[in-house]
Amino acid sequence: MLKLRMRHNSMRPRHPVAICALIALIAIVSRPDSLRASEADATAEPQSETLAWSNVDGIDPSLAKDARRSIRIALGWLDTKQSEEGHWSVAEHPAITALVVCGYCGDPNRAAETKLPEAALTGLAFIQRCAQPDGSIWVNSEHGGGLRHYNTSLCLTALCATMDPAYTTAVERARSALVSDQHIGSDVYSGGYGYDAGSGREYADLSNTVIALEAIHMAESYLSMPDVTPATPAATLDWDAAIRFLERVQNRPESNDQTWAQNADADDEGGFVYHPEASKAGETSLPDGGRQLRSYGSMTYAGLLSFIYAEVDLDDPRLVAAVDWIRSHYTVEENPGMGKQGLYYNYCTMAKALNAIDENPFRLADGRTVNWRQELIEKLISLQRIEPETGLGYWINDEGRWWEADPVLATAYALFALEIAMTGHVSTAEM
Repeated sequence: MLKLRMRHNSMRPRHPVAICALIALIAIVSRPDSLRASEADATAEPQSETLAWSNVDGIDPSLAKDARRSIRIALGWLDTKQSEEGHWSVAEHPAITALVVCGYCGDPNRAAETKLPEAALTGLAFIQRCAQPDGSIWVNSEHGGGLRHYNTSLCLTALCATMDPAYTTAVERARSALVSDQHIGSDVYSGGYGYDAGSGREYADLSNTVIALEAIHMAESYLSMPDVTPATPAATLDWDAAIRFLERVQNRPESNDQTWAQNADADDEGGFVYHPEASKAGETSLPDGGRQLRSYGSMTYAGLLSFIYAEVDLDDPRLVAAVDWIRSHYTVEENPGMGKQGLYYNYCTMAKALNAIDENPFRLADGRTVNWRQELIEKLISLQRIEPETGLGYWINDEGRWWEADPVLATAYALFALEIAMTGHVSTAEM
């Protein structure tokens, strides 16, 4: 099992759950060949009795069976959408291919000790072809591309998710490029990540920061595997600067030095916004001329995860405040504060964050408890659309903001959420 290599910092307390909270997208990979499933095979029950992961306690067995089928027909649908070059959706953004590959890596239907399916391996080859001379993974094209941090982070995550030592050099180089790109300065964005390096402006946002921290954290674990030998010592991210950035996107006056955070009301306090100067959920103008940025769901889950990747203890008041906001706004019906916008991204960050804090049933602010895994699985299955001619399934968001009108991207997010909610798989950690 992949183990996390811990960063030792006496100023940063540890929590047994927090330090073993690597996201649940790691799958068992070994050697025998496996061909891409046909459309007919994709709708059939798996033949092997030894599957990669079992569903967690507390999920109804019949629902678990439905979830496995939902995953199976979604991966079958994705099989049919892969280009001859190996990518999914937009070639200029290999991050989308990386998200799909992670769905294959986390497939609970795949028999233990089997090789990744051909579609995933072809996607990984495409990702490697997008590597730049400095190790970053993105496309610089007259037809588009760019988004260096976004693409590098998600491609690095996919390479690590394979647990295959064959990708050691690519992982090491991509991690080094990503660490070197952390924005460090005297501005409010210091410590975070934006979409691109060298954009000519001081900028970072929580959405890009969480995937960068996640990728770097996963790479540290990958590079510490017994059969992996890094060529050079790993560069060190400025985790303290990253934490300061996270403080500046949390609606918490005790730890956020931004003026708007001092105006947080009870409905927003503890939650997170997009970047230190704006929230995608909007803002409220105050009578004294001040303003209050509105917290919302997907960014609060992302902020909670980011603190965990930075090894902040779950008992820390900043994390407690984030969890309390979630207790007050928990729902599987929408992205709290955003409605249907970013719905599937919200499901993805929700599953990872609630899985990481390891509380199920999850206690809500009004004292009720919910089985978040079961509720999320039921919701995702209900939203899956089935092609009548093939029996294969996919997801799409009719509210198309943030690319979720692309069924490949929405399906990749949904697979992440479904696989994590169903398996509850987390790695172990070296203390």
